Amino acid sequence: TPRRVSTVTAFTEGGSWKVLLSDKEAEMSAFVTGSSFYAVLDALEAGVVAGNLDWRSWPWAKGKKRR
Repeated sequence: TPRRVSTVTAFTEGGSWKVLLSDKEAEMSAFVTGSSFYAVLDALEAGVVAGNLDWRSWPWAKGKKRR
Protein backbone atom coordinates (compact mmCIF):
# COMPACT_ATOMS: atom_id res chain seq x y z
CA THR A 1 0.00 0.00 0.00
CA PRO A 2 1.33 3.48 -0.78
CA ARG A 3 2.25 5.67 2.17
CA ARG A 4 -0.12 8.54 2.94
CA VAL A 5 1.79 11.83 2.72
CA SER A 6 2.14 14.16 5.69
CA THR A 7 0.86 17.72 5.64
CA VAL A 8 2.05 21.01 7.13
CA THR A 9 -0.48 23.73 7.96
CA ALA A 10 0.62 27.23 9.01
CA PHE A 11 -1.63 29.86 10.58
CA THR A 12 -1.61 32.77 13.01
CA GLU A 13 -3.48 32.98 16.29
CA GLY A 14 -3.29 35.77 18.84
CA GLY A 15 -0.20 37.31 17.25
CA SER A 16 1.76 34.03 17.16
CA TRP A 17 2.54 31.78 14.24
CA LYS A 18 1.62 28.11 14.56
CA VAL A 19 2.52 25.14 12.41
CA LEU A 20 0.72 21.82 12.53
CA LEU A 21 2.58 18.80 11.19
CA SER A 22 0.19 15.91 10.54
CA ASP A 23 1.63 12.44 9.99
CA LYS A 24 -1.27 10.72 8.28
CA GLU A 25 0.46 7.34 8.27
CA ALA A 26 1.00 7.37 12.06
CA GLU A 27 -2.30 9.21 12.68
CA MET A 28 -0.56 11.78 14.89
CA SER A 29 0.10 15.53 14.88
CA ALA A 30 2.58 17.96 16.41
CA PHE A 31 2.23 21.73 16.88
CA VAL A 32 5.03 24.30 16.95
CA THR A 33 4.48 27.95 17.95
CA GLY A 34 6.73 30.95 17.35
CA SER A 35 6.92 34.68 16.81
CA SER A 36 7.37 34.52 13.02
CA PHE A 37 6.78 32.20 10.09
CA TYR A 38 10.48 31.44 9.76
CA ALA A 39 10.81 30.88 13.52
CA VAL A 40 8.16 28.13 13.45
CA LEU A 41 9.72 26.52 10.39
CA ASP A 42 13.13 26.53 12.09
CA ALA A 43 11.61 25.06 15.26
CA LEU A 44 9.75 22.41 13.27
CA GLU A 45 12.91 21.39 11.44
CA ALA A 46 14.90 21.27 14.70
CA GLY A 47 12.18 19.16 16.36
CA VAL A 48 12.04 16.70 13.47
CA VAL A 49 15.83 16.35 13.34
CA ALA A 50 16.14 15.93 17.14
CA GLY A 51 13.08 13.68 17.33
CA ASN A 52 11.60 15.68 20.20
CA LEU A 53 8.31 16.99 18.84
CA ASP A 54 5.32 16.54 21.13
CA TRP A 55 3.29 14.13 19.02
CA ARG A 56 -0.39 13.70 19.85
CA SER A 57 -2.58 10.81 18.72
CA TRP A 58 -5.71 11.66 16.80
CA PRO A 59 -8.75 10.96 19.00
CA TRP A 60 -10.62 9.57 15.99
CA ALA A 61 -7.69 7.40 14.83
CA LYS A 62 -8.08 3.70 14.35
CA GLY A 63 -5.21 3.06 16.76
CA LYS A 64 -3.24 0.79 14.46
CA LYS A 65 -0.05 2.83 14.23
CA ARG A 66 1.82 4.80 16.88
CA ARG A 67 5.26 6.41 17.18
